[in-house]
Amino acid sequence: MRIITVILSIITFLPSCSPSSVTYSPELIESDMKEVLSAVDTVGPKSFILSKFESHLSAWKKGSEQGIPGADYLLGWCYQLGLGVQKDHSEAANLFHNAAESGLVLAMLAEARCLEKGIGVNKNLVQAIVRYRQAANDGNAYAEAQLGYRYRVGLGVKKDLKKAVDLFRSSSQKGNAQGKVYLGYCYRVGLGVRKNLTKAVELYKWAANKGNPFGQYSLGFCYKNGVGVKKDVNEAVKLFRLAAEQGNAGAQVNLGNCYLDGIGVVKDLKKAIEQYRMAADQGHSDGQVSLGYCYLDGIGVKKSSQKAVKFFRMAANQNAAAGQANLGYCYLNGIGVARNVDKAIALFRAGADQGNRVAQANLGDCYKNGLGVNRNISIAKELYRKAADQGHEGAIRMLRNLGR
Repeated sequence: MRIITVILSIITFLPSCSPSSVTYSPELIESDMKEVLSAVDTVGPKSFILSKFESHLSAWKKGSEQGIPGADYLLGWCYQLGLGVQKDHSEAANLFHNAAESGLVLAMLAEARCLEKGIGVNKNLVQAIVRYRQAANDGNAYAEAQLGYRYRVGLGVKKDLKKAVDLFRSSSQKGNAQGKVYLGYCYRVGLGVRKNLTKAVELYKWAANKGNPFGQYSLGFCYKNGVGVKKDVNEAVKLFRLAAEQGNAGAQVNLGNCYLDGIGVVKDLKKAIEQYRMAADQGHSDGQVSLGYCYLDGIGVKKSSQKAVKFFRMAANQNAAAGQANLGYCYLNGIGVARNVDKAIALFRAGADQGNRVAQANLGDCYKNGLGVNRNISIAKELYRKAADQGHEGAIRMLRNLGR
Protein backbone atom coordinates (compact mmCIF):
# COMPACT_ATOMS: atom_id res chain seq x y z
CA MET A 1 0.00 0.00 0.00
CA ARG A 2 1.14 3.51 -0.69
CA ILE A 3 0.70 6.87 0.91
CA ILE A 4 -1.24 9.35 -1.17
CA THR A 5 0.39 12.62 -2.12
CA VAL A 6 -2.00 15.48 -2.77
CA ILE A 7 -0.43 17.67 -5.39
CA LEU A 8 -3.24 19.94 -6.46
CA SER A 9 -4.35 23.22 -5.19
CA ILE A 10 -3.45 34.62 4.06
CA ILE A 11 -3.08 37.00 3.99
CA THR A 12 0.20 38.46 5.22
CA PHE A 13 -0.58 40.08 8.52
CA LEU A 14 1.06 43.45 8.57
CA PRO A 15 1.78 45.70 11.50
CA SER A 16 0.12 49.05 11.59
CA CYS A 17 2.46 51.96 11.15
CA SER A 18 -0.12 54.55 10.03
CA PRO A 19 2.34 57.05 8.55
CA SER A 20 -0.43 59.36 7.39
CA SER A 21 -3.80 58.54 8.89
CA VAL A 22 -6.80 60.13 7.21
CA THR A 23 -9.37 62.14 9.14
CA TYR A 24 -12.66 60.46 9.97
CA SER A 25 -15.85 61.59 8.30
CA PRO A 26 -19.08 59.79 7.35
CA GLU A 27 -18.22 60.60 3.73
CA LEU A 28 -14.90 58.74 4.08
CA ILE A 29 -16.67 55.59 5.31
CA GLU A 30 -19.20 55.87 2.50
CA SER A 31 -16.40 56.21 -0.04
CA ASP A 32 -14.51 53.25 1.41
CA MET A 33 -17.63 51.10 1.27
CA LYS A 34 -18.15 51.97 -2.39
CA GLU A 35 -14.57 50.94 -3.10
CA VAL A 36 -14.81 47.69 -1.16
CA LEU A 37 -18.10 46.88 -2.89
CA SER A 38 -16.34 47.31 -6.22
CA ALA A 39 -13.42 45.18 -5.02
CA VAL A 40 -15.80 42.37 -4.06
CA ASP A 41 -16.73 41.96 -7.73
CA THR A 42 -13.10 41.52 -8.76
CA VAL A 43 -10.34 40.71 -6.27
CA GLY A 44 -12.41 40.40 -3.07
CA PRO A 45 -12.69 42.55 0.10
CA LYS A 46 -9.41 41.49 1.72
CA SER A 47 -7.31 43.18 -0.95
CA PHE A 48 -9.03 46.50 -0.28
CA ILE A 49 -8.63 46.15 3.49
CA LEU A 50 -4.92 45.39 3.09
CA SER A 51 -4.40 48.43 0.89
CA LYS A 52 -6.17 50.88 3.20
CA PHE A 53 -5.93 49.78 6.82
CA GLU A 54 -2.69 51.58 7.67
CA SER A 55 -4.05 55.00 6.83
CA HIS A 56 -7.78 54.41 7.48
CA LEU A 57 -7.82 52.28 10.65
CA SER A 58 -8.21 55.19 13.06
CA ALA A 59 -11.11 56.56 11.00
CA TRP A 60 -12.80 53.14 10.94
CA LYS A 61 -12.43 52.90 14.72
CA LYS A 62 -14.02 56.30 15.21
CA GLY A 63 -16.81 55.48 12.79
CA SER A 64 -17.49 52.23 14.62
CA GLU A 65 -17.66 54.09 17.94
CA GLN A 66 -20.35 56.27 16.38
CA GLY A 67 -22.33 53.23 15.20
CA ILE A 68 -21.63 53.53 11.47
CA PRO A 69 -22.36 50.06 9.96
CA GLY A 70 -19.77 50.40 7.22
CA ALA A 71 -17.10 51.24 9.79
CA ASP A 72 -18.09 48.18 11.83
CA TYR A 73 -17.67 46.02 8.74
CA LEU A 74 -14.26 47.44 7.80
CA LEU A 75 -12.99 47.29 11.38
CA GLY A 76 -14.28 43.74 11.66
CA TRP A 77 -11.91 42.66 8.91
CA CYS A 78 -9.00 44.25 10.76
CA TYR A 79 -9.82 42.25 13.90
CA GLN A 80 -10.28 39.07 11.92
CA LEU A 81 -6.97 39.42 10.08
CA GLY A 82 -4.97 41.07 12.85
CA LEU A 83 -4.30 44.23 10.86
CA GLY A 84 -3.23 47.10 13.09
CA VAL A 85 -5.06 45.52 16.03
CA GLN A 86 -4.64 42.31 17.97
CA LYS A 87 -6.42 39.50 16.16
CA ASP A 88 -9.78 38.87 17.82
CA HIS A 89 -12.24 36.62 15.97
CA SER A 90 -15.00 37.17 18.52
CA GLU A 91 -14.79 40.95 18.17
CA ALA A 92 -14.74 40.60 14.38
CA ALA A 93 -17.85 38.41 14.41
CA ASN A 94 -19.60 40.85 16.73
CA LEU A 95 -18.81 43.81 14.46
CA PHE A 96 -19.97 41.90 11.38
CA HIS A 97 -23.20 40.96 13.18
CA ASN A 98 -23.92 44.55 14.19
CA ALA A 99 -23.41 45.76 10.62
CA ALA A 100 -25.45 42.88 9.19
CA GLU A 101 -28.35 43.66 11.52
CA SER A 102 -28.43 47.16 10.04
CA GLY A 103 -28.92 45.64 6.58
CA LEU A 104 -25.36 45.92 5.23
CA VAL A 105 -25.12 43.15 2.63
CA LEU A 106 -21.33 42.72 2.76
CA ALA A 107 -21.53 42.32 6.52
CA MET A 108 -24.17 39.61 6.07
CA LEU A 109 -21.68 37.70 3.93
CA ALA A 110 -18.85 38.19 6.41
CA GLU A 111 -21.04 37.03 9.27
CA ALA A 112 -22.24 34.05 7.22
CA ARG A 113 -18.64 32.94 6.76
CA CYS A 114 -18.01 33.20 10.52
CA LEU A 115 -21.14 31.16 11.27
CA GLU A 116 -20.31 28.58 8.64
CA LYS A 117 -16.77 27.98 9.86
CA GLY A 118 -17.26 28.73 13.55
CA ILE A 119 -14.91 31.71 13.47
CA GLY A 120 -15.45 33.77 16.63
CA VAL A 121 -18.93 32.27 17.08
CA ASN A 122 -20.47 28.84 17.49
CA LYS A 123 -20.73 27.06 14.17
CA ASN A 124 -24.26 27.36 12.77
CA LEU A 125 -24.81 26.30 9.16
CA VAL A 126 -28.52 27.01 9.25
CA GLN A 127 -28.03 30.63 10.30
CA ALA A 128 -25.15 30.99 7.84
CA ILE A 129 -27.46 30.02 4.98
CA VAL A 130 -30.06 32.51 6.23
CA ARG A 131 -27.47 35.25 5.89
CA TYR A 132 -26.24 34.07 2.47
CA ARG A 133 -29.81 33.90 1.19
CA GLN A 134 -30.68 37.27 2.70
CA ALA A 135 -27.75 38.89 0.89
CA ALA A 136 -28.46 37.07 -2.38
CA ASN A 137 -32.12 38.07 -2.30
CA ASP A 138 -30.91 41.65 -2.11
CA GLY A 139 -29.46 41.08 -5.58
CA ASN A 140 -25.80 41.14 -4.56
CA ALA A 141 -23.80 39.29 -7.22
CA TYR A 142 -21.09 38.09 -4.85
CA ALA A 143 -23.74 36.75 -2.47
CA GLU A 144 -25.37 34.88 -5.35
CA ALA A 145 -22.04 33.25 -6.16
CA GLN A 146 -21.51 32.21 -2.55
CA LEU A 147 -25.03 30.85 -2.10
CA GLY A 148 -24.68 29.01 -5.41
CA TYR A 149 -21.51 27.34 -4.16
CA ARG A 150 -23.38 26.05 -1.10
CA TYR A 151 -26.03 24.54 -3.38
CA ARG A 152 -23.31 23.01 -5.56
CA VAL A 153 -21.61 21.16 -2.71
CA GLY A 154 -24.62 20.73 -0.40
CA LEU A 155 -23.21 22.82 2.44
CA GLY A 156 -26.02 23.80 4.80
CA VAL A 157 -28.59 23.13 2.09
CA LYS A 158 -29.65 20.15 0.00
CA LYS A 159 -27.40 19.85 -3.04
CA ASP A 160 -29.12 21.36 -6.09
CA LEU A 161 -27.01 21.81 -9.23
CA LYS A 162 -29.73 23.64 -11.12
CA LYS A 163 -30.07 26.27 -8.41
CA ALA A 164 -26.28 26.49 -8.19
CA VAL A 165 -25.83 27.08 -11.92
CA ASP A 166 -28.71 29.58 -12.02
CA LEU A 167 -27.11 31.57 -9.21
CA PHE A 168 -23.65 31.38 -10.81
CA ARG A 169 -25.06 32.54 -14.11
CA SER A 170 -26.89 35.47 -12.52
CA SER A 171 -23.77 36.49 -10.62
CA SER A 172 -21.62 36.15 -13.72
CA GLN A 173 -23.99 38.23 -15.83
CA LYS A 174 -23.70 41.00 -13.24
CA GLY A 175 -19.93 40.99 -13.71
CA ASN A 176 -18.87 39.23 -10.52
CA ALA A 177 -15.54 37.46 -10.93
CA GLN A 178 -16.30 34.79 -8.32
CA GLY A 179 -19.54 33.93 -10.09
CA LYS A 180 -17.64 33.56 -13.35
CA VAL A 181 -15.05 31.28 -11.76
CA TYR A 182 -17.71 29.05 -10.21
CA LEU A 183 -19.61 28.91 -13.50
CA GLY A 184 -16.35 28.17 -15.29
CA TYR A 185 -15.78 25.19 -13.02
CA CYS A 186 -19.21 23.83 -13.90
CA TYR A 187 -18.35 24.10 -17.60
CA ARG A 188 -14.93 22.54 -17.03
CA VAL A 189 -16.24 19.37 -15.38
CA GLY A 190 -19.76 19.30 -16.85
CA LEU A 191 -21.55 19.95 -13.58
CA GLY A 192 -25.16 21.02 -14.14
CA VAL A 193 -24.26 22.12 -17.68
CA ARG A 194 -22.81 20.46 -20.76
CA LYS A 195 -19.03 20.29 -20.52
CA ASN A 196 -17.41 23.14 -22.46
CA LEU A 197 -13.69 23.71 -21.87
CA THR A 198 -13.55 26.72 -24.18
CA LYS A 199 -16.28 28.44 -22.19
CA ALA A 200 -14.59 27.51 -18.92
CA VAL A 201 -11.27 29.03 -19.97
CA GLU A 202 -13.04 32.14 -21.25
CA LEU A 203 -14.67 32.68 -17.85
CA TYR A 204 -11.43 31.98 -15.97
CA LYS A 205 -9.53 34.45 -18.16
CA TRP A 206 -12.09 37.18 -17.54
CA ALA A 207 -11.75 36.75 -13.79
CA ALA A 208 -7.95 36.40 -13.91
CA ASN A 209 -7.61 39.58 -15.96
CA LYS A 210 -9.54 41.42 -13.25
CA GLY A 211 -6.97 40.25 -10.71
CA ASN A 212 -9.25 37.70 -9.05
CA PRO A 213 -7.06 35.11 -7.29
CA PHE A 214 -9.53 32.26 -7.85
CA GLY A 215 -9.60 33.08 -11.54
CA GLN A 216 -5.80 33.17 -11.66
CA TYR A 217 -5.54 29.86 -9.82
CA SER A 218 -8.16 28.17 -12.00
CA LEU A 219 -6.58 29.42 -15.21
CA GLY A 220 -3.19 28.31 -13.92
CA PHE A 221 -4.61 24.83 -13.40
CA CYS A 222 -5.74 24.78 -17.03
CA TYR A 223 -2.31 25.85 -18.32
CA LYS A 224 -0.52 23.36 -16.08
CA ASN A 225 -2.64 20.45 -17.29
CA GLY A 226 -3.47 21.55 -20.82
CA VAL A 227 -7.19 21.81 -20.11
CA GLY A 228 -8.90 23.89 -22.80
CA VAL A 229 -5.58 25.58 -23.63
CA LYS A 230 -2.18 24.51 -24.83
CA LYS A 231 -0.10 23.26 -21.90
CA ASP A 232 2.26 25.98 -20.66
CA VAL A 233 3.86 25.37 -17.25
CA ASN A 234 5.59 28.75 -17.24
CA GLU A 235 2.26 30.53 -17.63
CA ALA A 236 0.80 28.25 -14.97
CA VAL A 237 3.52 29.16 -12.48
CA LYS A 238 3.05 32.85 -13.24
CA LEU A 239 -0.68 32.60 -12.51
CA PHE A 240 -0.21 30.45 -9.40
CA ARG A 241 2.26 33.00 -8.06
CA LEU A 242 -0.14 35.91 -8.64
CA ALA A 243 -2.93 34.09 -6.83
CA ALA A 244 -0.66 32.79 -4.05
CA GLU A 245 0.57 36.32 -3.34
CA GLN A 246 -3.06 37.28 -2.73
CA GLY A 247 -3.36 34.45 -0.24
CA ASN A 248 -5.16 31.87 -2.38
CA ALA A 249 -4.47 28.57 -0.61
CA GLY A 250 -5.11 26.38 -3.63
CA ALA A 251 -2.59 28.37 -5.62
CA GLN A 252 -0.09 28.12 -2.77
CA VAL A 253 -0.37 24.33 -2.83
CA ASN A 254 0.04 24.21 -6.59
CA LEU A 255 2.98 26.60 -6.51
CA GLY A 256 4.48 24.41 -3.80
CA ASN A 257 4.03 21.41 -6.09
CA CYS A 258 5.86 23.22 -8.85
CA TYR A 259 8.78 23.96 -6.53
CA LEU A 260 8.72 20.39 -5.25
CA ASP A 261 8.98 18.86 -8.71
CA GLY A 262 10.81 21.65 -10.56
CA ILE A 263 7.87 22.35 -12.88
CA GLY A 264 8.27 25.76 -14.54
CA VAL A 265 10.71 26.79 -11.78
CA VAL A 266 14.02 25.63 -10.38
CA LYS A 267 13.38 22.85 -7.87
CA ASP A 268 13.42 24.33 -4.37
CA LEU A 269 12.18 22.20 -1.47
CA LYS A 270 12.40 25.06 1.02
CA LYS A 271 10.06 27.19 -1.09
CA ALA A 272 7.74 24.23 -1.57
CA ILE A 273 7.46 23.79 2.19
CA GLU A 274 6.84 27.52 2.65
CA GLN A 275 3.91 27.42 0.25
CA TYR A 276 2.43 24.26 1.76
CA ARG A 277 2.73 25.73 5.25
CA MET A 278 0.95 28.95 4.27
CA ALA A 279 -1.91 26.91 2.81
CA ALA A 280 -2.00 24.56 5.81
CA ASP A 281 -2.06 27.52 8.20
CA GLN A 282 -5.25 28.64 6.49
CA GLY A 283 -6.80 25.25 7.15
CA HIS A 284 -6.51 24.10 3.53
CA SER A 285 -6.70 20.30 3.60
CA ASP A 286 -4.51 19.80 0.51
CA GLY A 287 -1.82 21.96 2.09
CA GLN A 288 -2.09 19.95 5.30
CA VAL A 289 -1.80 16.63 3.47
CA SER A 290 1.10 17.81 1.33
CA LEU A 291 2.94 19.12 4.37
CA GLY A 292 2.22 15.88 6.21
CA TYR A 293 3.65 13.88 3.33
CA CYS A 294 6.83 15.97 3.43
CA TYR A 295 7.23 15.30 7.17
CA LEU A 296 6.55 11.61 6.63
CA ASP A 297 9.35 11.21 4.08
CA GLY A 298 11.62 14.04 5.26
CA ILE A 299 11.21 16.10 2.09
CA GLY A 300 12.49 19.63 2.73
CA VAL A 301 11.99 19.19 6.48
CA LYS A 302 13.34 16.95 9.22
CA LYS A 303 11.51 13.64 9.08
CA SER A 304 8.81 13.35 11.75
CA SER A 305 6.08 10.74 11.61
CA GLN A 306 4.34 12.45 14.55
CA LYS A 307 4.10 15.74 12.68
CA ALA A 308 2.96 13.89 9.58
CA VAL A 309 0.13 12.32 11.56
CA LYS A 310 -0.74 15.73 13.02
CA PHE A 311 -1.27 17.25 9.58
CA PHE A 312 -3.02 14.19 8.14
CA ARG A 313 -5.40 14.30 11.11
CA MET A 314 -6.13 17.99 10.52
CA ALA A 315 -7.18 17.18 6.96
CA ALA A 316 -9.11 14.05 7.96
CA ASN A 317 -11.01 16.04 10.59
CA GLN A 318 -12.25 18.23 7.74
CA ASN A 319 -13.57 15.09 6.02
CA ALA A 320 -10.86 15.41 3.37
CA ALA A 321 -10.54 12.03 1.67
CA ALA A 322 -6.79 12.38 1.11
CA GLY A 323 -6.29 13.05 4.81
CA GLN A 324 -8.39 10.01 5.67
CA ALA A 325 -6.39 7.80 3.31
CA ASN A 326 -3.06 8.96 4.73
CA LEU A 327 -4.11 8.81 8.37
CA GLY A 328 -5.54 5.36 7.78
CA TYR A 329 -2.21 4.23 6.35
CA CYS A 330 -0.45 5.49 9.47
CA TYR A 331 -2.85 3.64 11.77
CA LEU A 332 -2.56 0.46 9.73
CA ASN A 333 1.24 0.48 9.94
CA GLY A 334 1.73 2.12 13.33
CA ILE A 335 3.48 5.14 11.85
CA GLY A 336 3.48 8.04 14.31
CA VAL A 337 0.57 6.45 16.19
CA ALA A 338 -0.16 3.16 17.91
CA ARG A 339 -1.23 0.58 15.35
CA ASN A 340 -5.03 0.36 15.14
CA VAL A 341 -6.43 -1.66 12.26
CA ASP A 342 -10.05 -0.83 13.09
CA LYS A 343 -9.37 2.91 12.85
CA ALA A 344 -7.45 2.33 9.63
CA ILE A 345 -10.39 0.48 8.07
CA ALA A 346 -12.85 3.18 9.15
CA LEU A 347 -10.67 5.90 7.61
CA PHE A 348 -10.09 3.95 4.38
CA ARG A 349 -13.82 3.37 4.09
CA ALA A 350 -14.59 7.06 4.65
CA GLY A 351 -12.09 8.08 1.97
CA ALA A 352 -13.22 5.34 -0.43
CA ASP A 353 -16.85 6.42 -0.07
CA GLN A 354 -15.77 9.85 -1.30
CA GLY A 355 -14.13 8.28 -4.35
CA ASN A 356 -10.51 8.58 -3.26
CA ARG A 357 -8.55 6.08 -5.30
CA VAL A 358 -5.81 5.44 -2.75
CA ALA A 359 -8.34 4.81 0.01
CA GLN A 360 -10.18 2.46 -2.35
CA ALA A 361 -6.98 0.57 -3.21
CA ASN A 362 -5.90 0.36 0.43
CA LEU A 363 -9.33 -0.86 1.52
CA GLY A 364 -9.16 -3.36 -1.33
CA ASP A 365 -5.86 -4.65 0.06
CA CYS A 366 -7.49 -5.11 3.46
CA TYR A 367 -10.30 -7.20 1.95
CA LYS A 368 -7.84 -9.18 -0.15
CA ASN A 369 -5.69 -10.03 2.87
CA GLY A 370 -8.39 -10.19 5.53
CA LEU A 371 -6.89 -7.28 7.46
CA GLY A 372 -9.45 -5.97 9.94
CA VAL A 373 -12.27 -7.36 7.79
CA ASN A 374 -13.36 -10.79 6.62
CA ARG A 375 -11.38 -11.80 3.54
CA ASN A 376 -13.51 -11.14 0.46
CA ILE A 377 -11.90 -11.20 -2.99
CA SER A 378 -15.08 -10.00 -4.71
CA ILE A 379 -15.23 -6.83 -2.63
CA ALA A 380 -11.47 -6.39 -3.07
CA LYS A 381 -11.85 -6.57 -6.85
CA GLU A 382 -14.70 -4.08 -6.81
CA LEU A 383 -12.59 -1.60 -4.87
CA TYR A 384 -9.56 -2.19 -7.08
CA ARG A 385 -11.70 -1.54 -10.18
CA LYS A 386 -12.88 1.79 -8.78
CA ALA A 387 -9.30 2.79 -8.02
CA ALA A 388 -8.01 1.45 -11.35
CA ASP A 389 -10.64 3.44 -13.26
CA GLN A 390 -8.97 6.52 -11.77
CA GLY A 391 -5.51 5.38 -12.88
CA HIS A 392 -4.21 3.86 -9.64
CA GLU A 393 -1.30 1.72 -10.85
CA GLY A 394 -1.22 -0.58 -7.82
CA ALA A 395 -4.90 -1.37 -8.24
CA ILE A 396 -4.39 -2.04 -11.94
CA ARG A 397 -1.63 -4.53 -11.11
CA MET A 398 -3.73 -6.24 -8.46
CA LEU A 399 -6.63 -6.70 -10.87
CA ARG A 400 -4.26 -8.17 -13.38
CA ASN A 401 -2.93 -10.60 -10.77
CA LEU A 402 -6.40 -11.55 -9.54
CA GLY A 403 -7.88 -11.81 -13.00
CA ARG A 404 -10.16 -8.89 -13.76
